[in-house]
This record gives sequence, C-alpha cells and structure tokens, in this order.
Amino acid sequence: MSSGGTVPDRKPLHEDLPIEMAWIEGRRIYIRCAYDSDINQRLIAMNAEWHKERGLRYVGTVRKAKVLEVLSVEIEQRRARRETEQRAVGSGLRVLVPIGLPTSFHEQATRMGAVWDSGEHLYRVPNTETRTGLRALVDTVVAEREQREREQRQRESDARRARESATTEKAVRVLAHAVQQAAEQAVQRRERALAESPHPVTGEVEYVHEVVLERLTTAQAEDRGWPLDSVQQLPDSRRGVVLTRAVWFTNAERASGSDWHPDAPDTPHWNILYTLAILDTAENPDHQPT
Repeated sequence: MSSGGTVPDRKPLHEDLPIEMAWIEGRRIYIRCAYDSDINQRLIAMNAEWHKERGLRYVGTVRKAKVLEVLSVEIEQRRARRETEQRAVGSGLRVLVPIGLPTSFHEQATRMGAVWDSGEHLYRVPNTETRTGLRALVDTVVAEREQREREQRQRESDARRARESATTEKAVRVLAHAVQQAAEQAVQRRERALAESPHPVTGEVEYVHEVVLERLTTAQAEDRGWPLDSVQQLPDSRRGVVLTRAVWFTNAERASGSDWHPDAPDTPHWNILYTLAILDTAENPDHQPT
C-alpha cells in the first residue's frame, strides 16, 4: 500500500493471461492458482511467498521472467485459444446446435476448435473440416439422446402397464370374491326361506321381469318390489320364494334399440328381475304370500 493509503493499480502481467490470474501490483507480482496445481508447486520451488489475507502467491517484480517461465504453458494454451477464436470468428462458418446438449459435447466441440457464440447460440468454426466434424458430432449426440429418451419412455410405459395389470388382477380377484360371497348368501337365503316355508319346493325355478316407468332414484328402485325370502304369487296362481332380485336402469338409446327384454318399452325404464323357487302348495292351498 502506498504512503497515501491507496491501493496500487493492477497491471496485466502478460497479454495472454487474464488479469484475474496474474498481475503486477506495485513491486509485486501476484499469482492466483489452485493449491494442488503444477503452477503452485513450481512457485513454491522458486520460494514464492504466500499472502495469507488474499490467499495468493507473490514474488517481487524483479523475478518477472521466472514467473513468465512458470506460466509459459498457460500462456501458450491461451494464445492458441485466442488465435483459434480469431480464425473461427473470421471464417464466417457457423454450426447451430440444439439446446440442452451435455457438457461433454461442448468440451469436445472446444477441443475441435469451435468457439461458442452465446449471443446467437451457435458455434463458430475455423474451417469447413471442423464444421463437418462438429455437425456429425451434433447428429451423434442428438441420436444418442433421442435413443435414451425412447428407452426411458419405454420403461415408463412398461411400468405403467405393469401397474395397470396389477390393478386389473386385483379388481378381478375382488370381483370374484364378491360374486362368490353373493352366491353363497343367495344359497343361504334360499335354504333359510325353504326351511321356514310351510310348503315343500317343486324343484322349479321361475324368473319374473318387472318394468317400472316411474322416475326413481337408484335407492328407490332398489327398495321397490318384492323383498328377498318372501313368498309371492305368480299370475298363474303358483307361489314361490324370492331367491334373488336384480335392479338396473335402461336409458332411452338402449330402450329404443338394443333392449333384450321383449316386453320392455322403447322409453327409459327401470328393470327388476326376480328369481323364485316354486313351492308345492297343494297341501295348504289357503296359505297366502308374505
């Protein structure tokens, strides 16, 4: 620091070195480098001092030639890059690249001599040979990316189908279990109804289809009609125990086109289908339905 308390101006050490890496400040040369770098080891070997507060190596300006020798490789690399950039910019040759290419692509493009123009989002190249090579590299990297994306989509599709298949299998098992329970309950109701009936069964089973044209909710439709286990009289005077009862709705389109019940109207309606076990009432003809 000068006697006036001001910080001396920084001056570049070399035109091919960024001032942030090495500079002259007063009577010292400061060098910024990684601790485990070859440059740092060579500076230590030439007894360069360590500035603790700044975290930098430094030597006196009288040793400028030695410092430039230590930094010669870096200088040559940066000079070569600068010349490459000048040739690439001056050639007028450009290569457009897609967004989102990996870092490895950009590193390889730089090694090929291409210079990135962030303003136009393209590479400038020094000659047609580099342009051809870079275009081929773009095609290869894009094809690999598309292949990875296809494989990822396929894995996701396979996983989705596996989940759907597992869900379907579970639903089938649940439905089968429900159907089995319903069948067992129907058998139990039938056995109970027949056991409690004052009449023996004839072995006949009769199906009765009832059409309801009233406007009903699902709950109202399910509560309507003959209750299970009850004894009902048919139009031909036979009597039977109600074993099962199914309720469903037929909309206007199905009613007018594809309703399989021959006695069903061509307007929206509710259907109630009963299954009855016919009883032998000959021994007690006065018994009334419940």
